[in-house]
Amino acid sequence: MNIAKASDADVTDSTIEVRGNDRYTIYTLGENILFATDQSTLQGDAGSKLQQVVTSLNKHFNGASIGVYGSTDSTGTDGLNKKLGAERAAAVKNWLVTTGGLDSARVSIHTLGESKPVASNATAAGRRQNRNVTIVAFSNKN
Repeated sequence: MNIAKASDADVTDSTIEVRGNDRYTIYTLGENILFATDQSTLQGDAGSKLQQVVTSLNKHFNGASIGVYGSTDSTGTDGLNKKLGAERAAAVKNWLVTTGGLDSARVSIHTLGESKPVASNATAAGRRQNRNVTIVAFSNKN
């Protein structure tokens, strides 16, 4: 998406990209929440990064709708990748609800599978980046 980068004092991790406009804000957690091939388990320090996003969401989007979009690399079939993308989005939603305290009814999950890569699937590094989740907060202001 060609949306301007935004700054957010609550998101201090420079590897979390924040973009937004008056209708929504996108938190891109590419290499921050990495999934191993064919896995939907959050790895590494995903919790600390997700907590920064939750803090921002609670401050700027209290009561708003949140979409969690799961992505995969291109290994595997399209059908399996769509399923895996949904499982990855569900894993993040689960964290946002159970640990982050967001209202489950506000958070929807979506799968992009391999359809919207952020990097080339021709390299191992690119495939790692494509195993990601994007969180989109939709403004509830009219």
